[in-house]
Amino acid sequence: MIQNNPLVSILLLSMNHEAYIEQCIRSIADQTYQNIEVIYLDNASSDNSFQKGKTLLEHSGLRFKCFSNKDSKTISANLNFLFDQSSGAFIAPLSTDDWFEKSNIEKKVNMKKNKQHVTGS
Repeated sequence: MIQNNPLVSILLLSMNHEAYIEQCIRSIADQTYQNIEVIYLDNASSDNSFQKGKTLLEHSGLRFKCFSNKDSKTISANLNFLFDQSSGAFIAPLSTDDWFEKSNIEKKVNMKKNKQHVTGS
């Protein structure tokens, strides 16, 4: 049985996305669905991505955790790490050079609630 308002963990992976990260984090903060946490990992960026992302998250009002790799790792290793740090009933990965439409998470949670037997959605 799915909870009425399950926690959604948004897994953010960044590598040299300083120019895009503000739009990404703003799109998360503006979600119509509010029960979210952000798990942010910077993959050894050579620009200011990590600090910019951390500062934006600190001022966003979102629940979050920030991590930074000293050395670059594979996408699968990074996603496994992010998954291990998450607490949500649902997972939503997002690269920091992308963004969500305002009702993205709400629509996905509602779809899952209404079609619990469907997998891979």
